[in-house]
Amino acid sequence: RRDFHGVREIETPFSTYFSLITLWEQILSHTNRMSGEPLPEEDTDGIDPDNPFHQCAPPKGRKLFAYDWSNGFVAPWVPVTQETIEAAFGAAALTDADTVLDMGCGDGRVCLQAARLFNARAIGVELDKKLVAEATEAAQDACLLDNHQIQYHCSDLCEVGVEQIVDWNVSVIFVFLLPETLKQKLQSLFVTLLENRVVRVVITITWALELDQHNIEHRQLPAIGPAESQLINLYMLRQPHTEGPG
Repeated sequence: RRDFHGVREIETPFSTYFSLITLWEQILSHTNRMSGEPLPEEDTDGIDPDNPFHQCAPPKGRKLFAYDWSNGFVAPWVPVTQETIEAAFGAAALTDADTVLDMGCGDGRVCLQAARLFNARAIGVELDKKLVAEATEAAQDACLLDNHQIQYHCSDLCEVGVEQIVDWNVSVIFVFLLPETLKQKLQSLFVTLLENRVVRVVITITWALELDQHNIEHRQLPAIGPAESQLINLYMLRQPHTEGPG
């Protein structure tokens, strides 16, 4: 496991941003070409029939992004590598006393790793019903549902607030979301949770938070394994400096 402290800071590769910008342009272009065309019946799950923007959303692109098209793209569903997950939780010193909240959990692999490797409790929030079903099946196969070590909620991650996080007894938050979502939807929530000691660590993958709070410490780990763009950012409240006996 990697120590949280003393990890060198590195910059996010430019290729990461270029790849996402290219993907974004392709989706928007495809959306414009399909304007006014209804989605196939088998791919209308979660689509508001009265919302014209929803109706013209390309099926493949919509599957890449959780949340509401009319409010912008929240995150491409790109799986986090097992090596990245293990390194992130190792740096956060995850233990069986922790409860991990994965906001936008996809197929549940982060929750599975937290439970299997660190014996932690894990909660996943995901909007896509099919992904929630896959995650639930995987947890059931691993015998991690009956004892409530893993729980999944099919809901909008942006509606998860302080009260619910307190009720779930969450101590570590894990997210892999676009920077716009982190800044506009979740950054103020994370600052509140850290400053009030509701959670002890927030982990973001690839993109960092834009914080000016001097009492919150940020460390960045290099990517682990084949996914060179999956940098690991960890945030925790700085410990007050205490003078030794003089």
